[in-house]
Amino acid sequence: MDKSDLNKRDYSLSIRCSPDGFSLFILEQGNVFFEQKIHAPVFHVSSEEIKQLLSGTSEINLYDYNEMQVHVESDKYVFLPESTFKPRYIDDYYYFQYDRNKEDIVLFNRTAGWDMVNVFSIPFALHQALNELFPETIIRHHLSYFLSEKIKSGEDGVYVWVRAKMLDVVVVRNSSVVLINSFSYRTPEDFTYYILSVFEQLRLDVENTKVKLYQRNNTTEFQSLISDYVRNCKVILQ
Repeated sequence: MDKSDLNKRDYSLSIRCSPDGFSLFILEQGNVFFEQKIHAPVFHVSSEEIKQLLSGTSEINLYDYNEMQVHVESDKYVFLPESTFKPRYIDDYYYFQYDRNKEDIVLFNRTAGWDMVNVFSIPFALHQALNELFPETIIRHHLSYFLSEKIKSGEDGVYVWVRAKMLDVVVVRNSSVVLINSFSYRTPEDFTYYILSVFEQLRLDVENTKVKLYQRNNTTEFQSLISDYVRNCKVILQ
């Protein structure tokens, strides 16, 4: 099958950037048929090195894509109400909370359905490389993607994005986001402790509040521990 035949199909490309590398996903009509992990310290290398890593993946060059998504993990972010947000002040919003770093660039995403704006930073070299390779693609923070694509507006609950040694918690109550926070964990017991702390601090009902764990795999270790304390906990694949 030549490339002209391949390009007649409905392909999309999703790239997830994390401190330890890239996760690449090629989808046909929404179903993943190719997945690759590229291990590299992408937050600490040059833009040229990043471009070489991505352009060296021959599989992603086989197709023309109807949609491309780039999501970047970052633990530094600030959510603001859409009503008060002004793009010209993004550096002020961000550096009010975090130390200034000349190696980073500050970006923002609007979160569909939630009337919020996520202001975040990524390494300038990573931003430069992604812009040159995928100039028409919006770079989204992973929590912008999580809120916009995975959490239904108006559906209350505790939503958890599970990462390697990090968990991101979004709490929706009375159809409004009341908490967005990230925690570092080492063990499943640490993970469970942070979830229960959120329940305690916000006085959430363990009998009726739903917990949804968005994971890269189907393992149930976290779910089993949390279910000892919270009645309704389920795993959803990212």
